[in-house]
Amino acid sequence: MSADAGRPAVRRVLVEAGEGVRRATLDVVTGADDAALVSVAAGGARVRVVCSCGGAPTCAHARFALDWLDADAARGPLDAANRPPVAGTGAVETGGIRGPETQRPPGKETLRPPAGHARATGLATALDDLVTTVVRAGVDAAAGTPSLDEAIRRVVAAAPAPLPASVGRVTGRLVEALVARDAGCVARLCHGLAGFADALRRGDAAAAYAWLGAAGAAALDPALRSAPDAEPHVPGSARLVDVRLVEVAREWVSTLDRAGLERRYLAAPSTGMVYREERVRGQAAPSLGPCPRVLDVALAEVEPGPAPQRVHLLQYEVALTGAPETFTHVVEEGLRGFAGLRSAFRAAVAASPALAEPFVGVQPRTVERADGRVFLVDGDGVRLPLAAEPPAAADALLALDAGAPPRLVYGRLLTERGSLALAPLSAIVGPREHMRLRRLA
Repeated sequence: MSADAGRPAVRRVLVEAGEGVRRATLDVVTGADDAALVSVAAGGARVRVVCSCGGAPTCAHARFALDWLDADAARGPLDAANRPPVAGTGAVETGGIRGPETQRPPGKETLRPPAGHARATGLATALDDLVTTVVRAGVDAAAGTPSLDEAIRRVVAAAPAPLPASVGRVTGRLVEALVARDAGCVARLCHGLAGFADALRRGDAAAAYAWLGAAGAAALDPALRSAPDAEPHVPGSARLVDVRLVEVAREWVSTLDRAGLERRYLAAPSTGMVYREERVRGQAAPSLGPCPRVLDVALAEVEPGPAPQRVHLLQYEVALTGAPETFTHVVEEGLRGFAGLRSAFRAAVAASPALAEPFVGVQPRTVERADGRVFLVDGDGVRLPLAAEPPAAADALLALDAGAPPRLVYGRLLTERGSLALAPLSAIVGPREHMRLRRLA
């Protein structure tokens, strides 16, 4: 997220001015009606650029901001006479990423909900305020500040009660990313939060259900109970009827509370699809039985959102163990090659920057340790590093590999040290006729 040195005009404005500006935050709207906040800071011989779209320093917003600063620095003071025009100059400051009066090209007018949707608009404003707080403070300085704590408090207060799991998860990830100074993750999360704020202002019911769940969306705004051309129960939802699901992994992930959310991953051997159940710590379990287990589901409802989609089991029977052929079908759906994982991860994040946490099953040829890290290696020699946390999961996977490599490893994809990594959660091991699932976390 850093641009190489070579923009002396930017550095002159931000650093060499002595008592001048050391950080600039610009609200940039491109000609494609795509707005973002760009923060430009300089230190030493480098210029640091962070954009809420997640694409800095090569995105159109960052290039526009840097060119704008260069042009102004060459001309002198930033007065009204020599200030270059900015696309979409109708934007106004409202404490959010962009104001409600942002000009849009003909045919792209914002669909504003009626004035009575005050709660949805209030949550949208609180989300915009959170993004603005992060971008203005900077990735290196926002963590632990009173302004960040207050911005998160306003989001929690504006959201439906109890706090929806996805809102808690995204804000918790944002705090963790700021503590780790992970600029890429911070930018993606901010971009997703700003997009959700826009969706709330448009009255986008499908986005509201993806973030808030059915109960949360209806509690926030009764008008979000349905949408045009959608079923009245959940816009964009689907139903599962007479399908077998196998729980293949379970984990606790952080929200605003450490390990505050449990996720259960359910694979459908017949289709290769993976779904998830969720519960906040302290709530009742969403369904019965430990992991692993086999569920014969008569009826379930799947909510819209990024994969793995959230599922609600309505009618089902549970068995604690499955026949070996059940795991055979699951293994057959695993990925044998790792080369396409990066592009798949990018596509998932592009579609849902804040909510996307892809879950995959891969078939490694070997498991090896090198340079202090543990890697899964496919048949073509492509290596997929395991995430550093928790270290016990990687050690457990190496122990399973003592006799023969696991047939399948399930885990959540994430970025670490600037590269793609897998947080391993479970593995299927053993000969074909005696395969079993072992949890790693």
